[in-house]
Amino acid sequence: MPPKSGQHGAHGAGHGASGPHPKAMRKSGVVALRAEQRQLADLQDQKIDILSHKVFQLGEGFQIARKHRIELMELYESRRKEVREQIESIRLEIKDIFAKKHKEVKNFATEWMATLHVSGKSDDNLCRQLDKTLISPYCFT
Repeated sequence: MPPKSGQHGAHGAGHGASGPHPKAMRKSGVVALRAEQRQLADLQDQKIDILSHKVFQLGEGFQIARKHRIELMELYESRRKEVREQIESIRLEIKDIFAKKHKEVKNFATEWMATLHVSGKSDDNLCRQLDKTLISPYCFT
């Protein structure tokens, strides 16, 4: 059976599943609604207080984290400086050792070449001495 006009149609009298129009509320309904709104306002105030306290705690947490980041940054920078200084001292030490070894090899080569020119032939003893001078400081056996 088709619906009667005004019961379920799209252009009904305004009374459908949503209930009566708000202007049609009775005084007792309005009083009850206002009482509920006052209770909700108290709950909203509590909720706002709780959330503002949580925001404050988050701010404190961020300040602590910022402080720790700064401390770590300073610690890392001091460690980097120490490492750079150690690397520089090792580099200078290696440079000095290299310069001394280079001078030793150069002097030895000069002496050896002079000995070869005097004797006119290669000397096995000088070759062994050259091996000892150049190789044995670097052998780890």
